[in-house]
Amino acid sequence: MTPATEEILAKELLRLRVVTASREKSNIDLELMAAAYIDDMRKYPADIAAKVIRKRRQWWPTLAELADDADKMLATRKLLHKHFSGTHCGPVQAAMAVVSAERGERKLPFDWKERAGMRSQSVKEAAPEPLSWEPNLSPVSVYSSLLKTIGG
Repeated sequence: MTPATEEILAKELLRLRVVTASREKSNIDLELMAAAYIDDMRKYPADIAAKVIRKRRQWWPTLAELADDADKMLATRKLLHKHFSGTHCGPVQAAMAVVSAERGERKLPFDWKERAGMRSQSVKEAAPEPLSWEPNLSPVSVYSSLLKTIGG
């Protein structure tokens, strides 16, 4: 969340000026405009400000366009920070919770198994029953089964 220095922002704005099309302005206008852009972009973390300024554009962006892009990125970062700082689970689970909350994913209803045609099993039903029969492993039975499978 550390803001960028004026030098970094000035360098990024100079790069933006070179790679985008814009109207010709006097030197004083450029200096005033750069000062306003730098002043506003210092409100954002360094990486967000640099990324917003480096975004590929054809035309010189207005300060409002840069601020809107930066606000969106900052809102996501604040949301992630809020969720990571308040949870004691692993970072992957926390990130998934944030993404799920942002998308507005629905939770399954309590009776989703019944609605899907699946039977809910109790603990007694889930336990495997002991086999009521034991296979006949006598040599005669095994030999006759083998003959049936090979066609003899």
